[in-house]
Amino acid sequence: MSTPAPGRMPRPAGSGSPWLAAHWLLILNAATAVAVGGAALAPWLRARGWEPLATLLYLAYRPFCPQRLDHSFFLFGHKLALEQRMIAIALGLFLGGLLFAPRRRRLCPLDWRFLALLNLPMAVDVLSQTVGLRDSTWAWRVSTGLLGSLAAVWWAYPWLERGFAINPPPRAADRSPPSPEE
Repeated sequence: MSTPAPGRMPRPAGSGSPWLAAHWLLILNAATAVAVGGAALAPWLRARGWEPLATLLYLAYRPFCPQRLDHSFFLFGHKLALEQRMIAIALGLFLGGLLFAPRRRRLCPLDWRFLALLNLPMAVDVLSQTVGLRDSTWAWRVSTGLLGSLAAVWWAYPWLERGFAINPPPRAADRSPPSPEE
């Protein structure tokens, strides 16, 4: 294994793809856009009478989401292929990726303790609903899903950027204030 440059994650010699390193954010943003788009495409197909294709999409999402009617948004009179919280999480990942793109060289990773704190409302909502203490609402499911996924982006994407970067972004401790000439 080669010795990494300071601040860079070690990689085995000859491994990695320069194309992947240059386009990882595009790939993740496209994947989350496809996840949201596919979830909305299923009810559209069903409303147009293309039941076999709609059924295939619902089945494709089934391993990731139970698709309960009372936890779903409806489009064209049919439920989305992802439940409210899952749609919010996917949208949060997509929007977070879009917001991250122009800041990718400057944004430091969120501290893991803040990541846990920002995901705590979702955990409380899910657990309190699961054990029957209360019923969750669509507003709680959406807001906690968005908050948790945006926090996950803020934590993970700077690390991914640093790991894929040829010239990694500076760590917070390495940053110096701009000189008067800048």
